[in-house]
Amino acid sequence: MLSTALDMTACITGMATRPAAEYREEKRRRARAEELDRFVQTRRQARVDVSSDKASIRTARSSQHRRDATKLPSIGGKAAAAGALSIGSMAPRALKGMTVDILLAIAEGLRSLPAHYGDDVKHDHGQVTDIGSGFAVAGKSFAWGFMDGVSDLAVQPYRDVKQSGAKGLATGLGKGVVGLAAKSGAGMFGLLAYPASGIAKSLRSATHTQSRKSVEAARRDEGDWLLQCAGMDKDQLASTVERFDGLSGSV
Repeated sequence: MLSTALDMTACITGMATRPAAEYREEKRRRARAEELDRFVQTRRQARVDVSSDKASIRTARSSQHRRDATKLPSIGGKAAAAGALSIGSMAPRALKGMTVDILLAIAEGLRSLPAHYGDDVKHDHGQVTDIGSGFAVAGKSFAWGFMDGVSDLAVQPYRDVKQSGAKGLATGLGKGVVGLAAKSGAGMFGLLAYPASGIAKSLRSATHTQSRKSVEAARRDEGDWLLQCAGMDKDQLASTVERFDGLSGSV
């Protein structure tokens, strides 16, 4: 609950802090882009032995880069968008907190409660990684929670009486009642918490998978552009790739 409250507070304060941070970061990005452009232009002027075809390709790329740079949104506009994004993320974070985080914390807390009075957590229901595993873990947690909770009403008194005699009956009954409430409660909350956690993780994985693919494609394009700026021919490129493969195989 505290974590959810802090996230929502961060969304509110982000209306002021995120635009300022985005403004500074955008200025740094554009300064780096200008520095890179000056570096590339210097390298192009220094390489007088490149062919006219490659030079025309690089000139076209440079012209396109300058045209794209003029189409960039204003820094103020990006800062305002960052503030709007911050307040817009409040509802999704609140929804995730109420439907996933808080319920999951209650389920896991109740599940671990018996360990505080010496009872072992008997079953490992596994990890939630996606929707399927979320429903599987929920089913296991519900079934084991009720079976273990009901059995504690008999097992805990028997165990304490065996260890401490007649006076252990009261403590055993107390542990049995607490175990029934905690373990069955963990199973009931788990029916909602674990599938919701699986859905959230699947959505996050799908989003980040697409992001990783976009980053990999951008890096390939960047490598191709850098090689063209360096004026490498096909033989030099093949030699470079062969050396890289050799280094990768030796690690």
